[in-house]
Amino acid sequence: MLKILTISWFLIACSHQVTAANINTETFFKNPDLTSIKISPDGKHFAATIETDGTKKLAILDINATKIKHIFNFSSDKKEIGNYGWLNNERIFAAMVQKVGPLAQPRATGYLFAGNINGKKTIQLLPSKSKRIGGARDYQRGYEILNRLPNDDKHILISHVDNTYTYAYKLNVYTGKKKVVDKSPEKYARLYADHTGNPKISTSFNEDRSLFKIHIKATPEGEWELFKEFDEKNIQMEVYDFSADNKNLIYFDGAANKETGIYSLDLNSKESTFIHPVKGDAEVLSHLYDFNYDSPEIIGFTRMPGYVETEFFDPQHPVAKIYRSLFNSFQGQVVNIVNTSRDGKLAVIRVWSDYNPGNHYLMDMNSNKVTPLFKTLPWIDRKQMASMQPIEFVARDGLEIRGYLTQPMNQPEGKLSPMVLMVHGGPYGVTDSWGYNPEVQFLSHHGYSVLQVNYRGSGGRGADFQYDHYRQMGKEMQHDLTDATLWAVEQGHASKENICIYGASYGGYAALMGVAQEPDLYQCAVGYVGLYDIQLTRKSDIVQSESGQRFLDEAWNRDDTDFVKQRSPIYHVDKIKAAVMLVHGGKDPRVVVDNYHDMSKALDQAGINHEKMLKPYEGHGFYDLDNKIELYDKVQAFFDQHIGQAQ
Repeated sequence: MLKILTISWFLIACSHQVTAANINTETFFKNPDLTSIKISPDGKHFAATIETDGTKKLAILDINATKIKHIFNFSSDKKEIGNYGWLNNERIFAAMVQKVGPLAQPRATGYLFAGNINGKKTIQLLPSKSKRIGGARDYQRGYEILNRLPNDDKHILISHVDNTYTYAYKLNVYTGKKKVVDKSPEKYARLYADHTGNPKISTSFNEDRSLFKIHIKATPEGEWELFKEFDEKNIQMEVYDFSADNKNLIYFDGAANKETGIYSLDLNSKESTFIHPVKGDAEVLSHLYDFNYDSPEIIGFTRMPGYVETEFFDPQHPVAKIYRSLFNSFQGQVVNIVNTSRDGKLAVIRVWSDYNPGNHYLMDMNSNKVTPLFKTLPWIDRKQMASMQPIEFVARDGLEIRGYLTQPMNQPEGKLSPMVLMVHGGPYGVTDSWGYNPEVQFLSHHGYSVLQVNYRGSGGRGADFQYDHYRQMGKEMQHDLTDATLWAVEQGHASKENICIYGASYGGYAALMGVAQEPDLYQCAVGYVGLYDIQLTRKSDIVQSESGQRFLDEAWNRDDTDFVKQRSPIYHVDKIKAAVMLVHGGKDPRVVVDNYHDMSKALDQAGINHEKMLKPYEGHGFYDLDNKIELYDKVQAFFDQHIGQAQ
C-alpha cells in the first residue's frame, strides 16, 4: 500500500489518459486511495485519509509529500476514520464512525483516538476503557468537539450528553482525563463555545420536540438566559459562529418581519446588526473564514441554487481577493480552502466540479504559488466526463422544481439519447447537487442522458420546502418526478418511448411507484435497496431512537393503514407494465431485505417477470468492489435491453 500511495501522490503530473472506448465499470466505482488532506499548524506535515482493505485510515506525511511517516490503525470491526484534525504540531485526533452502507451516513460511534505523528502515545480518549459513556445510546449520539483551545496544547473542549443533560468537558488529549466546565440549561442540548472555549450558546428542543429553544450565556460567570423559542417546523434562526473578539454571535435569520440574511448579535445587549442578505430559498451550504487560526471569523458563504455560488460580506477583504484569484485560475470549478498553517502562510486547497472528483493543492500565500498534491480518483480522465446542467420547471400545482440534466458527450447528432430518471434517496432533507457523481458519469459514458430531480421534500431549499411536504410520497412528490419526465420530453431532451426510472433507498420506492402510477411513461425500473412497503419502516434502524420513531410517524404516516396501502408500491404491482429489476443487500439495516423478498413475491403473483440481484452480506448499498461492478454491469445491460437505442 505504501508504494501505491506514493505513486498516486504524483499522478497529477503523470497519470495516463483513459480513452472513452476503454473506461470500464471498475474505473467509475472503485474507491479512492486517498480522499482528503490537512496541513499541520507548523506547516511541516500533512495528515491524510487513505483507504486500505476497504477501510479509511489516517496517514502522516512530510511536507514534501514523498514519505509516509506513519499510518494509524486506531480501530477495526468495520469502524473507520470519520472526522480528523490537528491538535498541535505533533499530535492528531481521529473520530471513528460505523459503516451502514454507502447510501447512508456513517453512524457516530463515540470513539475518539489521538496519537503523535510518529505513532507514539496513541490512546483511546473516548470512551474510557473502564466505562462506555452513555451506554448503547452513545453509539449514535457520541460527542462533539467544541474548541481546540488554541493556547492549550494538552486539552480540547468537548460536549457530551450524560443523563439527558449536555456537559462541556475539558479533555486531556494525552491522558483522556476530563473535567466538567459547564452544563446545558435544557436536556439533550447542543452547546456552542466561543474561540477561547467558553460555552455561550445552547440550542435544544423541549420534551415533545414541539419547541426549539436558544439560550445565551454572555460570560463564563453568568447564567443561561432564554433568548428565543421557535415552533419545531418554523425555526427561523440558525447559529453559525462567534466574532473574532467573541462578543457577538453570527447567525442566520429568516424571520418574516426582517430581511432574510446574516446578522451579528451582541451577546450582552441582545441587539442585532444586519451583515449581509441571503436572497432566494437556496440554503447556505458552508461558511468561508479568514485566516486567523485561533479566532477565525466568517467572511462569506456558499450556496447551490443550481451551480455553486460564493458571496462575501466585504468583496475587498484580503481573503475574498485570494478566493477570486483562485476562481480565475480554476474557472468553472469550485475552490475550497481546506485548512491553513497557524501563521497563514500555507494552505491546502481543493478544486472540484461536475467533471472533476477533486484535485488538492498546496498554496504558498506569500508567493501565490500553487503546487499540486494529489488527485482524488486519478484514474478518471476529466476530459471524458460529461457536463451537469442545472434545470428548473414548474410542477402541475405551480411549485418551482429544480434539478440537473447530464447528457452524454457522444450523443449522436440529430438523435435523442435514451434517458434515465435517477431519483435520490431520503427523501426528506436529501438533495441532488452539482458535482462529480460516478453513477451519472457511468450512465452518461454509456450513452444515457440522466435527469435528477429535487422534488418537494428535498433538502437545500429551507424548512418549508422540506417539512410542508411530509406524507406526500406516492402522490405530490411522485407527481414532481412525472412532471420532470414530461418536461424533458417537451423540451426535446428525451423520447417518451425511451425512458427508464432508477433509484436507491427512497429512490427505489419512487422507481417502483413510478411504473405503477405511470405504466405507459417508463419502459423499465430499477429499485436498488428500495422501500416498497411503508409498514416495513418498523424494522428499520431508524426506529432505534425516539426522534426516528416520531419522524416515521409524522413524515410517513405509517400507522394509517389506508395511507400505507395507497402509498406503498407493493400494493399496486398489478398496474405495472414496465420491466423491473430489484437489487438489495441482505444485511441492510435501513431498508430491510424483506422489502426485496416481498416485492419479488408480489411481482411473481402478478405474473410480472423481473430481474433480481441479492448480495447476502451487503448493507444499505454495496461496498464490495466486485459486487458494485456486477451491479452496474447488470443495470447497464438492463437499460441497454429496454431503452438502449438513440431515437
